[in-house]
Amino acid sequence: MNGRFSKAGRAALTALAGVLILSACTAVFRTQATREVTALGLNLPDLIRARAENDTALRDQINALYGARLTDIHEIEPQTKAIYTQDFGEKFRFVVDRKLTKDHEALIATLYSSFDDGMNPTNFLADQLKAEAQSVAERANEVEAACRVSLDEAGKQALIEHLTQESKNDAAPELTGTAILEWMLQPKFGAKYEVVHKAYDQTKAAILARSQAEFNTELDNAVAYFKYVRAMGLKDEMLLANWEKSLADFSGAIAAAVPNTPHYLRLRAELDRYRKLAAKHADLPKLPAPASKVQKGSSGDLVKAVQERLEMTGFYTGPITGTFDDTTKEALVQYQATHQLPTDGVVGKGTIDAMNIPFSDRVKRIRLAMAKQRKSGSRWKNYYVRVNVPEFAVEVVEDGKILRRHKVIVGNLNPLNHTPEFEAEIQKVVYNPAWFMTPRIFKNEELPKWVADEEYFTKKGYKAHFNKDGMPVAAYQPPGPGNALGRVKILFPNKHDVYLHDTPTKPLFNQTIRTFSHGCIRLQNPLDMAAFLLTKDNHPAVAEIDKILAGHGTREINLQNKVPIFIEYSTVSTNEEGHAVFLADVYKRDASALAGLDDPI
Repeated sequence: MNGRFSKAGRAALTALAGVLILSACTAVFRTQATREVTALGLNLPDLIRARAENDTALRDQINALYGARLTDIHEIEPQTKAIYTQDFGEKFRFVVDRKLTKDHEALIATLYSSFDDGMNPTNFLADQLKAEAQSVAERANEVEAACRVSLDEAGKQALIEHLTQESKNDAAPELTGTAILEWMLQPKFGAKYEVVHKAYDQTKAAILARSQAEFNTELDNAVAYFKYVRAMGLKDEMLLANWEKSLADFSGAIAAAVPNTPHYLRLRAELDRYRKLAAKHADLPKLPAPASKVQKGSSGDLVKAVQERLEMTGFYTGPITGTFDDTTKEALVQYQATHQLPTDGVVGKGTIDAMNIPFSDRVKRIRLAMAKQRKSGSRWKNYYVRVNVPEFAVEVVEDGKILRRHKVIVGNLNPLNHTPEFEAEIQKVVYNPAWFMTPRIFKNEELPKWVADEEYFTKKGYKAHFNKDGMPVAAYQPPGPGNALGRVKILFPNKHDVYLHDTPTKPLFNQTIRTFSHGCIRLQNPLDMAAFLLTKDNHPAVAEIDKILAGHGTREINLQNKVPIFIEYSTVSTNEEGHAVFLADVYKRDASALAGLDDPI
């Protein structure tokens, strides 16, 4: 032979080389596949989770559910529309990076603290939010558990063989964990790699549930936030600004929602005290009405029971002796002063009736008073005047402090004469005013007296206007010592024709219950109040007051700066010592509101 292969030999050698090359390539592929499958076994949970997180269909489903929830939330709480968008997770603050934030914890604590303000935390979904927060953590754990799948040794070998076989047909994936997982998750391999397909489906379901828990918690937190600050008295136009403030200073935003009125924080402390009394003395026995006066020098079981009640309410610290001594009288006078009773130091029917009112009823009254103060427009003013009708008092307040306080007389018990509740602005002080009778007073009260005695107006010093038939149609009382408005009136224009004014019937200020007017507010020491308002206004007319009063002509002085005034109706106030002061519901306005309070808090 000449050393050359024959044609057939060369063909055989070429075939053999092809087999050897193919075997070498297969061996190399198998080695690489073995290495990647080994790594795949370690990283399969991470790969499944990552693949599920980026599943387009799943993201679309989550966004659709989030959008539907947003629509519902916007209807419930419109303010959320300016904050949350269709982009799931955007602007989230209560759930970030799958975790509850410090804002969530602060909000939950705040919602439960609403109890201290006389509110019911369940109204703000506090318990629901706690449960939802727990669900966020649980759902995150479920995702981790769902993707926790691995291939056993037999499964790995089967996968390697499958990959090797597919490589011969150029159908194998790239040898990376991600590509191999995608290849395994093809529908046609559902039965072959059932455990992987099942883990993937469970992971997607868990991610969907986790996402729902996250956006439900986030949005419900936001709803609860707005419900809380609205219940605390913020107006709708203030809500978004308060929200923005809370992003940087949560505690500051919550503090800004709490009223800074003089009585509110005192009432909060008293609410806690009376709740404890109500819990400790739920079955308080009623005291009997005294058969005769019980006063200093008296003794017996009733005196002992009174001492015990005074001790309960924090007015008496002496021994329970059953003897009515000076210490007992002093404590009783303080009690009477805080229950709108004559401060005579004598145990009468009124005192016994007050002591027989259950502490639970006192709790409700305090809660109602706090609710009214949260809604009062006065809380947004730095300097204002406030009349509390059942207290028969007017206060001037600045920077949360009471600058001065006067007794007042309000409308009598005829419903037509009840002093209304409203807010206005003090604009004018009128010295030496004339009294122009309202049409109602003229027609219903003064005209009948003229009909009975045509000299009536003359005797009273009134000036009347007559029609062509000689019938009086209006009347007024000129300025003077006996004028019904006294020396001064303070005007704050309103539809009720109500104003503050002096009165010649000054002895009535000595009464405890002062419901004697036709609806206007008679003021004790009104000249002092008028001078104070003008002085605070830096008005030049202050220097002329004495001269004006020395004359008899009417003088109107317009304030340079109007002063807000609030006519309110609250049957609980506080005194300088911080004690709650319980007042008579003279117009019977509180019954329905008290009945509507949640129980049993």
